[in-house]
Amino acid sequence: MSGTLTPDQELAAVEALQNFFVALRPWIPMIIFIVVVFYAGGAYIIGRMFKKAGIPQWAAWIPGYNFWKYFEMGKQPPWIALLMLIPYIGIVASVFIIPATYHVNKGFGKSHSYLLMAYFLPVLWLSILAFGDDKWQPQKAKNKIVENN
Repeated sequence: MSGTLTPDQELAAVEALQNFFVALRPWIPMIIFIVVVFYAGGAYIIGRMFKKAGIPQWAAWIPGYNFWKYFEMGKQPPWIALLMLIPYIGIVASVFIIPATYHVNKGFGKSHSYLLMAYFLPVLWLSILAFGDDKWQPQKAKNKIVENN
């Protein structure tokens, strides 16, 4: 077996794929609705966090630009947001979210443990920052991760 499909196998694969999309067709509006609701909810919460930091709320609704502003809040080079839009390079660039999140937490007066919450429970983390009583204090969001007291 050379790894190629026979004409009958190709026809069966194409028919299976067609049947899949025919079965999926009635669900497409529901999937689009769910995606829009989650995007709107996330953008609203991020916008509230931005508002506390003095960033216009509308910035949270623009894909890519919201990461640009987030990296600025987190004391990271904001142009990394552009790299995140490039396939494969974006995966490597997304590593910069970790220190940015650390600095955002510090700016809101949160402890190191909130970094874990940001990755395991991001909606809860964003909600605490957006709707909590903590004020944004950019002087606390320093560029150094290790601070000598």
